[in-house]
Amino acid sequence: MKKKQKKDLFNLSIRPGLNSSSLSIQNSASSLRDTDFDNELGFRFGVEAEFIMPFNKNKWSFIIEPTYQYFKSEKEKTNQKVKADYKSIEIPVGIRYYFFLNENSKIFINSSFIFDLSSNSIIDFSSGTDLEIKTRNNLALGIGYKNNDKYSLELRYQTSREILSNYIFWHSDYHTVSVIFGYSIF
Repeated sequence: MKKKQKKDLFNLSIRPGLNSSSLSIQNSASSLRDTDFDNELGFRFGVEAEFIMPFNKNKWSFIIEPTYQYFKSEKEKTNQKVKADYKSIEIPVGIRYYFFLNENSKIFINSSFIFDLSSNSIIDFSSGTDLEIKTRNNLALGIGYKNNDKYSLELRYQTSREILSNYIFWHSDYHTVSVIFGYSIF
């Protein structure tokens, strides 16, 4: 007779990782200050709370992961120097689905809606008026692997995020792809 194993319905994980991010800004009234920043690597650090749903063999979960992220880049243009300094707390809220490979291994996919709270972030022009970064929300899709309910590795793609939402004539595209390492504390 097999003993039924009790499954944890809550996991707390630390989730450091690397972001590969790109940013472009355009002004519809004048293209003089349009800038395409280079792709930049940056660190991210998050803490994930995962609530396993007690149905369908624990394959579904609800996740929330407050994360600190930053993007810094500088571009030299013919008429000026432009610096982007963007840091924020992202709060992805979403769902995850597990595909069990065996007792100790599983693959997962997840989808999240990201609330972004930027702080002291700016696009700094060496001449002219600087732009304060105020963001809109976006979506993220991830695929990953979890081993022994302890270690995980995830590849996450975020859709384009508008970071100049306070300005009528300005438009931006901020994209991020992340590699996230996870370690479950409990």
